[in-house]
Amino acid sequence: MLLSSPAVFPYEMPFCRNCGSELSNDAAFCPKCGASVATSTSSYVSASPFSETEADKLLKDSQTQDFWLRRVVAYVIDWIIVLIVSLIIGLVIFPLSAFYGVFLPFSLIGVGFAVLAGLLYLLYFTLADYMIHRTVGKNLMGLEVVTTDGSRLDIGKAFVRNVSKIYPLLLFLDVLGGFFMKVKSGQKFSDSVANTNVVVSKRSIIN
Repeated sequence: MLLSSPAVFPYEMPFCRNCGSELSNDAAFCPKCGASVATSTSSYVSASPFSETEADKLLKDSQTQDFWLRRVVAYVIDWIIVLIVSLIIGLVIFPLSAFYGVFLPFSLIGVGFAVLAGLLYLLYFTLADYMIHRTVGKNLMGLEVVTTDGSRLDIGKAFVRNVSKIYPLLLFLDVLGGFFMKVKSGQKFSDSVANTNVVVSKRSIIN
């Protein structure tokens, strides 16, 4: 399954619907993210990536819906992985502290676990994006992280795009910001700051 093809709008510059990169008029695939580009019998162009919000496209575009479904499933997979690791670490640390005579109230243990889980989420997503450009969940869903300007995806960009994952409310606001701002298709607000985006991987397109 691929992201939706760009609509045809005469007299506008061609842009990739997936990552927002400018395209040549004879391109069949985006040179940066590999997404397919719709063609006509003569030439094609697409609307500027800022012509409508992601929320607008999500309501009417089935392939945009498919793309975000992939992202949600990928996040749930990664969330479960990190949650299991957090529970294992918590089950080691807190009983160990009690063994040494440090008895913490349940409320403080809950706060400690939330902080631990948040830090692990941030560490996991940041390092995965930086080192291999995808998490386990994204890999299973055929997604990867790229930069929109063709620059190297360094640790700073990976951190900025994932910093909201330290707390669920921040992540919700981050995604919501991307949905209702005219940013490039697929971007959260933090992606627009870091010049990054999540796209369908070339391997998924080939397969």
